[in-house]
Amino acid sequence: MEVGILKSLWRKDRDGRWSIHDAKGLTLKPRAGFDSDFFQYESQVELMTSHPAGNSLSDLLSSFGPTDFLMKQSILPVVAWVEGESIIRCIGTAFVISCTGYLITACHVLLDPQERKYAKVIRGDNAVRFHDGMLMGVLIPINPASGYSGFRFFQFEHAWYWGEWKDSPLLHEDERFDPLTDIAICKISEMHGAFGHHPLSLSLNGRVSRQSPAEGCADARALF
Repeated sequence: MEVGILKSLWRKDRDGRWSIHDAKGLTLKPRAGFDSDFFQYESQVELMTSHPAGNSLSDLLSSFGPTDFLMKQSILPVVAWVEGESIIRCIGTAFVISCTGYLITACHVLLDPQERKYAKVIRGDNAVRFHDGMLMGVLIPINPASGYSGFRFFQFEHAWYWGEWKDSPLLHEDERFDPLTDIAICKISEMHGAFGHHPLSLSLNGRVSRQSPAEGCADARALF
């Protein structure tokens, strides 16, 4: 059974509205030696459109690339960094759901700094903020065709969750968050240029793929 997603390219029109510029289905083919249920997929160069929007090099580079690069534009690692520390923590995964930079992740990912006690979460009205010196966001890869390797960091500008903070009656215990659902919505800045972010769209076979951005794996049996 083949697993695939529909990749869509978005463009901002002159009136400021976003529209789908082009779309293409990407089939995730198992590498040799893997079964059809859980596998590392073959990476091959895909051309998303023959007429990219915009005139800049960045617009052109966002419209083609290896399969793993295109997948990693939609399935992103969530990272946290505390100013002054020499490490960056990879604490979860987020999925792009809007070309303008809205993402969906797990609520416990946002609360990781509080639960592991390396930064303090500031309580708000169903919104997450952090003390100065704490950064959280996602990494979006640079197209290897540019001649560079690496990622661009997009900081969370806003993050929302659903649940309730509860104070402990014991003085030595910190406040506790009781989630209504383990879902959170985050917002990052828009892409520069004419193109938008790459939402994780539809499956070619009525199923969606479950993929690890670090390993390039797909699970044909799972639904998000």
